This record gives sequence, C-alpha cells and structure tokens, in this order.
Amino acid sequence: MIEAYELVERSRSQPLDDIFRLRARAWKAREPAFPSELDAWSDSFDALSEHFALIHESQVVAASRLTFADSVVGGPDRDVYEQVGTEAEPPFAFISRLVVCPNHAGRGLPSILDQVRLDRARDAECRTLLAWTSAGDKRERQLLSYGFRPLYKTSHRTGPLTNIRSQTVLMLELFGRSAGVGR
Repeated sequence: MIEAYELVERSRSQPLDDIFRLRARAWKAREPAFPSELDAWSDSFDALSEHFALIHESQVVAASRLTFADSVVGGPDRDVYEQVGTEAEPPFAFISRLVVCPNHAGRGLPSILDQVRLDRARDAECRTLLAWTSAGDKRERQLLSYGFRPLYKTSHRTGPLTNIRSQTVLMLELFGRSAGVGR
C-alpha cells in the first residue's frame, strides 16, 4: 500500500507549533545529546523563513525550512557558517530544520522537501544555497547528488545542537561563477 502525503507550505503568519514539536521529537529520537526537556524547538529565524510540511492523516510527519539572506552571517545557524569564504556569492538561501517523524523514516520524504526548497531558491534567483548535516553519510550523499559540495566540518557552539556530533557544511552554487551546477 502506498501512503499519501500532502505537501503544504506554511506561511509565516500561520501557527507552526506542530512543526516545532516534530523537530524536537525527531531530534530526540535520533540524537541522545539533544536536550530531553525540549518539547518544541524554534528560533528567531522561523518568523523570517518559509516552511514546508508533509501531511499524512492530518498530521505533520516531515517538515523543513528555507531562509533567504543577503549575507552568510545574516542567516540561521551563523556559528556553523562563519568559515564560508568569499567564494560564496549573495543572495543566499539556507536549507535547514529538515525533520521526519521516526514512523515515516525511509520513505524518501527528505527528497520531496529538498526539491521544493531547491526550486524555490532557484525561483528567487539566489546565487548560493547553504546547508549543514549531522545525519550521516546517506544524507550527505543525498545533498551531493543535488550538486552540493562539502566545505568543512564544524559544530554548533550555541543552542540545542551544541553537544551534537560534528556537522558537514555544504554549498551549492545556483547562479554565478559556477552557473549550471546542481541544475
């Protein structure tokens, strides 16, 4: 039986509480170092970002975020992006906060959310798309298949991801010096 998922975009004016709760639940399920006292996880960039969710039987089972900024330090997770060099051209888009309900893992849901965010960043004519992952080789290979290239390994210094294993920072040039990469 094939399960049906509905892709929805949540505007900044809509409640995002179910997404914030899924973030905390998904991180707790896969990362013992994630703070157990957090029942929901949000940050100041949620109000500035576009949110995408996959709905199954009226429940958010996967979610992701896309944030636009004119500078690397103007975007989310700035502590992991500090080392991005001048080769990255503005405007920037950041894909982040991709989570999947543990009961729906292994069904290809990240690729659906990635594709909508890649398309949106291209439509907005962003030159550089940035991402980080600590999810392991499979997730990193998935991002590489879109044309991302790894830049370096780092760790968060603030927030609930402070004690999480190192993250790989990746970059995809959408337009500009390496036009055509990832298309």
